Amino acid sequence: MDNLVALASIFAVPVETILEIRANARQ
Repeated sequence: MDNLVALASIFAVPVETILEIRANARQ
């Protein structure tokens, strides 16, 4: 389970960044 938490924390940052970029592109 700890490995899953580590992977989730690693992937969460780039995903949030991509979502922010896409949101800014729509404006």
